[in-house]
Amino acid sequence: MSKVSMVSKLLSKGATKVAKKTVKSAVETAGSAALGSLFAAAASGTKNMVTDQVHKFKDKIYIPDIEGIPVEEAQKILTDFHFKSIKLLVDANKHYANKRTGIVLKTKPKLGSKVSPDTFIKVFYADETIIASSQALLKASQDRQAAKKEAHKILAHKMVANSKSEAALLSHKLASSFHHKKNNEANRETK
Repeated sequence: MSKVSMVSKLLSKGATKVAKKTVKSAVETAGSAALGSLFAAAASGTKNMVTDQVHKFKDKIYIPDIEGIPVEEAQKILTDFHFKSIKLLVDANKHYANKRTGIVLKTKPKLGSKVSPDTFIKVFYADETIIASSQALLKASQDRQAAKKEAHKILAHKMVANSKSEAALLSHKLASSFHHKKNNEANRETK
């Protein structure tokens, strides 16, 4: 592997596009003499970035997937991972209309996020009131969609009817004009 490709490989594992362009530009202008020092600088910079990231995330863990399980069980799982949690009701939303009561619908931070173990997790669920309100929102949304669809249907029928009447009127005018022209020609021929 050439030094240029090794430098590019190192840069692709963590440096920005600007750094890549800078390295390519330096390689093109400085030539192979500068590659050794450039390679060492890139390797050192990459090592520092990786080390910083390792230290930053070494104590972090993923929030387990607790969506769809009972809230009490979810809180026990979070406690097993040393998280602190609180259960909160979600706001009514048509997306929750068909959900069961007392199950985890979402968390904050989101499920699968990598966080420190002392992170406080908000566990959101719905009770019967929220589910009923969500069902009402869904019904209202479906009613609006049905009304909108019906309005479009009525408008389409009106447009078709108007088009037909306009076509009939135009046809009548053309036929009238044609007969009038024919009569004028016939009158001219007889004179």
